[in-house]
Amino acid sequence: MGATNNKYRSSAAALFAVAFAATMTTEVWNEKNIVTVGNMTGAGTLNLEVNERTTAGDLLIVKASADATGRTLTFGTGFTAVPYAIASSKSVAISFVYDGSKFVQVGAPAVLN
Repeated sequence: MGATNNKYRSSAAALFAVAFAATMTTEVWNEKNIVTVGNMTGAGTLNLEVNERTTAGDLLIVKASADATGRTLTFGTGFTAVPYAIASSKSVAISFVYDGSKFVQVGAPAVLN
C-alpha cells in the first residue's frame, strides 16, 4: 500500500497582502499561501523570502490586478516564471509549486474578471 499524504488537509492557507510598488517582497511560510498584490499602477517585480518552513510541494497563488492600463508583473527572487502582462482593468490568479529551491509556475494564469 502506498503512503498517504495528508499534508494539505490540516491547515488553512496563509494570506499575504502586498501593497503595490515597483519592487515588492513578501515571505511565504505555509503549506498553502495566497499573495494578493495591491492594484498595480505600474510595472512591478514580486520577490519571495523563502525560509526553512517552506518544503517541496508547497502551493502559492499570486493574485494581481491592473488599473485602467495594462501592467506587467515580473517574478523575481524565489520564483521560476516568466513576466506576466495583465490586461487593463483585469485581475489574474497564477499558481506555483515549490520544487525545493524556487516556486515554479504551474498551469495557465486564470483571468478573474
